[in-house]
Amino acid sequence: MFRLFFAFQGDGQSSYLKQAYQELPEACALETEAVFFDTGMIDSDPVYRQKSMEKLKTAEFIYLDVHGGLPYFKSFELFFKEFSGRIPSFVHSGIDDENVEMQKISLLSPVIYSEIVQYQNAGGMENCRNLLLYLLKSLGNIPCEPLPVQIPKWDGIYLPEGEDEDAYLSHVKCVSTCKSQIIIGILIPFHNIQNGNLKHIDALIQAVKEAGAVPLPMYTNIMPTADYEGLRGALKRYMMMGNEAIPDVLIVTGGHSLSVLSAPGDGSVQAFDPFCSQENASVFEMLDVPVLQAMTTYFTYEQWVDSPAGMDSITCVSRSFRPFSFSSAQLQTALMIHCQAVT
Repeated sequence: MFRLFFAFQGDGQSSYLKQAYQELPEACALETEAVFFDTGMIDSDPVYRQKSMEKLKTAEFIYLDVHGGLPYFKSFELFFKEFSGRIPSFVHSGIDDENVEMQKISLLSPVIYSEIVQYQNAGGMENCRNLLLYLLKSLGNIPCEPLPVQIPKWDGIYLPEGEDEDAYLSHVKCVSTCKSQIIIGILIPFHNIQNGNLKHIDALIQAVKEAGAVPLPMYTNIMPTADYEGLRGALKRYMMMGNEAIPDVLIVTGGHSLSVLSAPGDGSVQAFDPFCSQENASVFEMLDVPVLQAMTTYFTYEQWVDSPAGMDSITCVSRSFRPFSFSSAQLQTALMIHCQAVT
C-alpha cells in the first residue's frame, strides 16, 4: 500500500486531486491510500492537527501546497521536523526562494521534481488526474499510465461559456473610445480559473453591471515562465489600447499585492519598455488609473463565518497595496469607489 499525504492552503487543487483519487483505476486504487487536509484547519483545530500528524507519520510521500508562503502555515515547522530527511516531499510555496530550499531537501530526483512542478503549475482536473498517476508510477512503483502535461491558456477574458473573447474585448474598447460608460477592470489570478474558485468573481462582475459600469475581467498566470511573459504582457494585451488604459479603474482580486511583484513586472525598469519611468516602479504604473487591492481570505465562506479570528496580521500586510503617485482627483475617485464597495 502506497500512502500519500496532501495538505493545502485553501481549496487549491485539492478538490481535483480528491476526485482523481476517487476515480483511480481499480488496479491502482487497491494499492493506494491518500489523505487530504486543510492547513488552516490544522493550525486552528488541535484534534484535526493531531489526526493529520498521525497520518503524516505513516505517509510515504508528502504533498504540501501553501500558496501564500510557508509563514501562512503556522504548524509547518512542527510537520517539517517530522518528515524532513525521512519522507520524500513536494512542498510548494508562493515564494520562489522557499521552493528552492524545499527542493534541496525533498528527497526527489530533479526529473521527478520537475514533472510534479509542471503538472502542478498547469493545474486543472486532467493534469491533477495525471499528476496522481505519475506519483503512483514514479514513487510507488504502481503500474499506472499518466498522460503528459496539458498546457492551459495562461491568460484571457473571463466570460460565461459560449461568449466570444475577441468580440467582447472589441465591445469594451468601443465603450472606452466613446467614453459612454465607466469600465471596471478586474484582475483574476489564473489559479482561480484553474480551480473553479469563481463565485466571488461572478458576484463582483454582477455588482459592476448593476452599478451601470462595464466589467473587463482578465485572468493571468501573473508569474512569467519560459513560454509566458506574465502579468505585464497580459495587461498590455487586454487592458491597454496603444499607450492608453482601457479601464477607468482596476480591482485586483489576488491574494497578494502585485504592485512590485511578478518579474518582469517586478518594478525594475525594462530597457525595452517605454511605460515605466522610475526605478522600482509598479507593474501597474503604465495603466495610470486607480488600482484597488481587494481584501481576500483563503477561508471558505463557512469557515469565515464560524471563525472569530477574522484576518490575521500577515494576511492583512500581504494584501496591502503599495502607494501610487495618482492625482488628487484619481485618488478621490478610487477612495469613493472603495468606500461604496465596503459599505
